[in-house]
Amino acid sequence: MNQHVSADVIVIGAGITGLTAANVVARSGASVIVLDQGHDIGGRMASHSLKLDSGASVTVDHGAQFFTAKGLRFRNEVAGWLRAGHVKRWFRTASSRDPATRFCGVPSMRAVPDYLARALDVRLGQCVVSIRREAGGWVVANDAGATLSSPHLIVTAPLPQALALMHGVIAPESEWARASRGDNPVFAPCV
Repeated sequence: MNQHVSADVIVIGAGITGLTAANVVARSGASVIVLDQGHDIGGRMASHSLKLDSGASVTVDHGAQFFTAKGLRFRNEVAGWLRAGHVKRWFRTASSRDPATRFCGVPSMRAVPDYLARALDVRLGQCVVSIRREAGGWVVANDAGATLSSPHLIVTAPLPQALALMHGVIAPESEWARASRGDNPVFAPCV
């Protein structure tokens, strides 16, 4: 099925970064579509309900156990989530080297992406296979043959995935490309 859709902004990645960015964009009045290859939103902020032998259910977080908010704009976003009861303070370190407060979702980490996605056009199972720059902006194609176009693109996938998607769009000598090779300590890959 070859289908074409357009929006003011396309966001690739439905984790906390992509969903937060999409909300900021949507509040400005722009149309936004969020694409994610997964079967669920949240990225590393994942929770699952497990049925115990006793018949009771328990929710388990199995990704990020907390998150921090260091930048002013993100701290302001998190303050709204805190007031709305979607997050709580987990703890604050006493270390002067890392004075950031840790936050966790209420009742689970999954509460944050659920809250962020509530009014967004999020499309799951969208394996993006190519991104190209054209005169009017960006064209994103998925593995089902559909294309999406937008004057603006936000890629929040993990760096190795983002670089693979942006192959041919990002210059090989760029800071981002050097990061994928481990040549840049600012964007050094996690192990």
